[in-house]
Amino acid sequence: MFRLTTRQALLRVASVLALCTVAALPIACSDDDDPVDGGNGGPFDGTIEVRANFFSPATATISEGDSVTWVWAGGAGAHTVTEGTPPNPPSPLFDSPQKSSGTFGYRFNVAGTYPYFCRVHGAAMSGTIIVQP
Repeated sequence: MFRLTTRQALLRVASVLALCTVAALPIACSDDDDPVDGGNGGPFDGTIEVRANFFSPATATISEGDSVTWVWAGGAGAHTVTEGTPPNPPSPLFDSPQKSSGTFGYRFNVAGTYPYFCRVHGAAMSGTIIVQP
């Protein structure tokens, strides 16, 4: 019968743990655009990137009183961040100017679901902010 020494057993356990750690890295480091955690396993940090024809993350969940800042990523082109649904919301709560760089922010003080879109691209470029009490 084959018996392992304590040292051999510890080495095998360490090897298995090392393999499990390496195998889990792609999962832990993936950018999944999860609306609650912000995409990288941590809490949503309040920043949404305005990219070439999409928002990242497209959906974010926040609490009443939190602010969201949209940041135009390099080379994103001209976009707006407009509350509502296209083509022309009656009176949006927030409506950024058309721009290709910089930031735009809004503080959400009331719980609810707030769709938003880019006036340049309409429904093809849209997102949602979910504000919880």
